[in-house]
Amino acid sequence: MKYFLNLFMLILAIGCQSSSQKTDIQDGRDAESLIADNKIAKVSNNETIEGAIGIIVTSENYQFGDTIHIFDNNQGLLKEIIITDENQELSLRCLSKDKSFYKVKLENNELGFIPLDERGVKFQSWEEHILSLFAIGFKESINPLRDKPSDESDKIYYDPDEFYHPNQIKGEWLQVKWGTEGDWEYGWVKWKENGKLLINFFYFA
Repeated sequence: MKYFLNLFMLILAIGCQSSSQKTDIQDGRDAESLIADNKIAKVSNNETIEGAIGIIVTSENYQFGDTIHIFDNNQGLLKEIIITDENQELSLRCLSKDKSFYKVKLENNELGFIPLDERGVKFQSWEEHILSLFAIGFKESINPLRDKPSDESDKIYYDPDEFYHPNQIKGEWLQVKWGTEGDWEYGWVKWKENGKLLINFFYFA
């Protein structure tokens, strides 16, 4: 009886492994590639951004399935990023830029280098990137919605069911709008303070 139980468990394990490998192949994944998913794209609330000059995103030239090459400090290939779906978004923190490479921070604080002539990417400042977002999120209890870009201005009612769309930036303050086209309401929140990000990035509805 024990023999048949062990045999069944072995067959089940092999079947699960084959299914996983099949799914990975269908998704276009392999051991050499890194799929750009929301875990890579997400820049979290309260994250320190001091020292990062901006964000590396896909350019208008990027086509689904194109490979973005990331190199190590010795110019050896470190990772390949392949985006295969419109709901995947690349946003890598850019620490610096020289005449040849963007220096970026990857997951687990790993550093990488992307050639400036990599056709699939472009650089955006924090302000440019935020204004390109679909919407932002924020903790109203510590970063309330205000009437004007000032800590002394009146607070505005916050509706957690609304989408707050970025509209313009003045220093550390971000004007957001919500409502409907032709009938927008406006308010201000801080997008950063003391080198820390105070908002979450939402790329899709």
